[in-house]
Amino acid sequence: MKIAASFLLLFCSLTDNARTQPSVIDSTRYFTVHSHYWINLHHFLYQEAKGSQQKHLQDDGYALLEIGEDSVYDHLTAEEAAAIEKAVEYYREHLIDRSLLRMNDLRVGLQQQDPETPVGGADFSAPFQEALNGASPVYRRHFWPLHDARNRRVYNRHKKMIKIMEESVVDELERVSGDRWPDSRVRIDLTAYANFAGAYTVDDPRPNSVISTLDPFSGTTLFIETLFHEGTHLLFIRSSPFRARIYTMSEEMGMEFPGYLWHICQFYLTGRIVQDLLEQQDIEHKLLMDVKKIYGTTADREFRSILETYYRGNASMDETIRQLLLKIK
Repeated sequence: MKIAASFLLLFCSLTDNARTQPSVIDSTRYFTVHSHYWINLHHFLYQEAKGSQQKHLQDDGYALLEIGEDSVYDHLTAEEAAAIEKAVEYYREHLIDRSLLRMNDLRVGLQQQDPETPVGGADFSAPFQEALNGASPVYRRHFWPLHDARNRRVYNRHKKMIKIMEESVVDELERVSGDRWPDSRVRIDLTAYANFAGAYTVDDPRPNSVISTLDPFSGTTLFIETLFHEGTHLLFIRSSPFRARIYTMSEEMGMEFPGYLWHICQFYLTGRIVQDLLEQQDIEHKLLMDVKKIYGTTADREFRSILETYYRGNASMDETIRQLLLKIK
């Protein structure tokens, strides 16, 4: 890989003048919260290349928050704009066909990189290194201050309530899922941009959630529900009691496995737990699945009534899943 000496001098100069704050924003009983330079640049370039998050929001009648990026683009020099576009073009040609959920190699490798030095090492191909390192000086100077400040501002707005609620939320999530929270803290990466849904979670090689802070609802209690919803994915993995029972019971009933059912249940149950705990703090909260119209009319009144009975502890997991399967059969 060829990296010009002038680029390295520019990188070092910018590093001296714009050193990043430590990646870790906070650590709670169940989470570590990060605003990591390379993870943010990676997601920024992916979004610029694919536009999936913006398109998904537009389809629902919303838009990403504008925090000054339009002005940044208006004032980039031709050389700076070309550096960003070259990296975006690499992502467009080589990465946007891959889901961010399937980029564990890149995500974990970038988390281990020093934010103050160019990306390097055997974990990354030379063209990938060249793409990120080529865009980095421009991103660090113009975009990163906006993104990092936004990440920290969003979390700081909600951190008191997250800490008040987290133990009760996790206890309830374990009850309704039938599974146990991971032994180690879940890493949360706050990024300006995420995937098409605005947030995602992986458990390989370790639990990690990525949440967009430019989502239009990130300043509301929906951010709190999103944070816990993403963590709940770790309790609804394929082998977890609730999800596994949907599979075996649908088989017993001679039905095709309804692949979406577990996720609707996860949305509703997590939302109701967060809603009730926020109400205890005199804070009104509307469910994420309702605000963003997730699964639409599939989760109708009867569907919710079945889940509500389970949530209230008045039905077993088997009874609940059987009723849900009969409803959609």
